[in-house]
Amino acid sequence: LADLGTMTRASTAGEQNRTTIMIQNVPRKYTAEDLVRELSRFVGRSDMNYVHVPWDRSWRSNVGLAFVNFRDNAATDRALAKMSTGRWLYASRHLEIKAQFAHVHGLAENLQLYRQRESEGRHV
Repeated sequence: LADLGTMTRASTAGEQNRTTIMIQNVPRKYTAEDLVRELSRFVGRSDMNYVHVPWDRSWRSNVGLAFVNFRDNAATDRALAKMSTGRWLYASRHLEIKAQFAHVHGLAENLQLYRQRESEGRHV
């Protein structure tokens, strides 16, 4: 993945710019690196420009969700299509991958939301 701090990309959250997916059922011990390794089975690493796995510090695990933004709609569509029948390979239990479009789309918008939630002290 490229350095997120140097990337900028404005997009609208309209139907034609749905580039972010929310992934549920993420194995609790997965880090962002683990998630990227899994997703690389479906799309190239260069197709992803934002990966966020919210972490619960008190439980020392993720919260079971992840958000991934893709560079374009085509990559997002490929990922969703391939994940719809996928299972986590590197987890102790082979759970079903559940993915859908997120409410926030675009790299800039996701970074803004991350910073906002971090300043509020929410899971980041």
